[in-house]
Amino acid sequence: MEIYDNLTISLSGRNLIEASAGTGKTYAIACLFLRLVVEQGLLPENILVVTFTEAATKELKGRIRERLRIGRDFFSGCGPEDEFSANLLVGANPWWPGREKAIERLDLALHTFDCAAISTIHGFCSRALQENAFESGSLYDTELVTDQSALVHEIVADFWRGNFFGEEASLLATVLRKKWSLDEMARFLRGKLANPDLVLMPLFSQNQVEQISHDCRSSYELLVAMWPGKRAELEEILTTHKGLSRAKDRYRPDLVPGLLAAMDDYLAEGNPFELFDGIEKFSTGFIAGQALKRDAPPSHAFFDCCAELLELVERRFVALKGSLFLFARERLALRKAERNIRFYDDLLTDLYSALQGTSGHELAAGLRERYRAALIDEFQDTDPVQYRIFREIFCEGAGPLFLIGDPKQAIYSFRGAD
Repeated sequence: MEIYDNLTISLSGRNLIEASAGTGKTYAIACLFLRLVVEQGLLPENILVVTFTEAATKELKGRIRERLRIGRDFFSGCGPEDEFSANLLVGANPWWPGREKAIERLDLALHTFDCAAISTIHGFCSRALQENAFESGSLYDTELVTDQSALVHEIVADFWRGNFFGEEASLLATVLRKKWSLDEMARFLRGKLANPDLVLMPLFSQNQVEQISHDCRSSYELLVAMWPGKRAELEEILTTHKGLSRAKDRYRPDLVPGLLAAMDDYLAEGNPFELFDGIEKFSTGFIAGQALKRDAPPSHAFFDCCAELLELVERRFVALKGSLFLFARERLALRKAERNIRFYDDLLTDLYSALQGTSGHELAAGLRERYRAALIDEFQDTDPVQYRIFREIFCEGAGPLFLIGDPKQAIYSFRGAD
């Protein structure tokens, strides 16, 4: 790690700059921009500057334009004293083109500054896709929508109808018990559909899901078969065993008849997913967890079987979450393509996918040709997709790439930013 210096940092390669609040980050970006103009003769349209909000974009444009104007006026001898420009003028930088050339380049940069490539990450991706429609495979008339929640709810409703009004209708009982409403399902998907490389774990194949459902029914049928002959024995254990806590939320004697009656109804219902409140008190794990220190907890094959069933039901619910994720990711992409609409995050994934596609090399080369340098502001909130876009474009041997941010200020960790 090196101490950053606006004057001496090399304008080449990949550079990660950690800049804490109040250390002059915006000033540093403006100084780097001026050096790229003066030393490498780049135009504002050739220097990509990316930040994360429209307000920050507006501020950066103003600060960079002012930095260029101050430098031009100082070199021309008609402006106030400017320490950075003065040090640049007297420095031993081999790339210094001379005062007259510097003035000429700054004048041209100021005259063409309205074409500066300073924007949000979404603005950059949108422009890259539209200007390279052939290489990216994007459509010119795509509508950009600011909120895709209605579309996600529509897909969640399709998933609900397709799963809970068909072969898996019995699973609805567990879903309702978990209070997993349509809104909760949509909330579960939030932040999971933007990254094409996101892998949900655990994720079960269709064959595995079917096997879990089969195992649930097998365990349930075993409980059904055991219950008539073991009910009295289990009642005795739950009522009198000294290894059970008699607290009101455990096995208080007056609550045991209710537990037994609930098990009667559950096993008569025929649906392994129609769990009742308190069924966990028939499971080995729960019994062991509340056991009194002075006496060992009771054991019974019914408790073991019930514990296995509860684990399988929970696994089936986890598998359902994975199925929803895969369904939504596939259907959301199809719906957007059918209606020719895109959400903000789609701009990123579309550009990343295009860079990975058959014309990806040509697209990256075209973007490198246009953007000869890049300054990425607020890098601490750059997620993996955004970083891969810049990595693909500014590969080894390309123009300078500066990644600037403060990890202490990261606010988008929920989106996968690191």
